[in-house]
Amino acid sequence: MNKTEATAMAHSIAEQELLPFLRSLESQMITDEVFLSFAASHGVLSTG
Repeated sequence: MNKTEATAMAHSIAEQELLPFLRSLESQMITDEVFLSFAASHGVLSTG
């Protein structure tokens, strides 16, 4: 597996498992801005 494939797999896993979990927390304790900052800092959201 090359780096591109590994990155794509990591993003897929994050989108399927991590994002729904974070969004479930978001309604309770964090704002969109914090959520987006967290996601961006962890490479979950592609920036380009």
